[in-house]
Amino acid sequence: MEPTQTTTEMSKTPDDNLLDKVDSLLANVQSLQLATLGEGQLPWVSYTPFVAESRGCFYIFISELAQHTRNLLKSPHVSWMLIADESASKQIYARERLIYQGIATAIAQEDAVYGRQLDALRERHGTLVSMLRQLPDFYLFRLDAHQIHYVQGFGKAFDLQGSDWSKWQQNTGK
Repeated sequence: MEPTQTTTEMSKTPDDNLLDKVDSLLANVQSLQLATLGEGQLPWVSYTPFVAESRGCFYIFISELAQHTRNLLKSPHVSWMLIADESASKQIYARERLIYQGIATAIAQEDAVYGRQLDALRERHGTLVSMLRQLPDFYLFRLDAHQIHYVQGFGKAFDLQGSDWSKWQQNTGK
């Protein structure tokens, strides 16, 4: 199945390499903004470093002392965003970004993925992860996307689809 477009206007079509741009943003952004549900289902926004296993699967290692961790332990519903650096953006209103909705799952220390993903976090973010790994209040969470929305710029918003998130469809906001 080839990528689909719902408009033929040149100003609203993606760059030919839309998925390359998505993957570049994933590779170059080191932290994500995290929206969790707190007391009374009120939103709580924070951030944390991450490692991405794929376009739709992320791992974060966060302390139970942080509100977002306590929120995720009570409610797995989560949204997160990766956004281009302000200094690298030509227009502050049209910053390139990936917006996700999904579910967070705490990973048990005994799970084989636990050590592998902490090693990946250490490789990406440095040796502090080795020290944090020794603390009893830290949890490894897997974030699995149910929806991915990519904004490339003004009038260039796309929903990623497919089992590997390699298909896209123009989002017209309707």
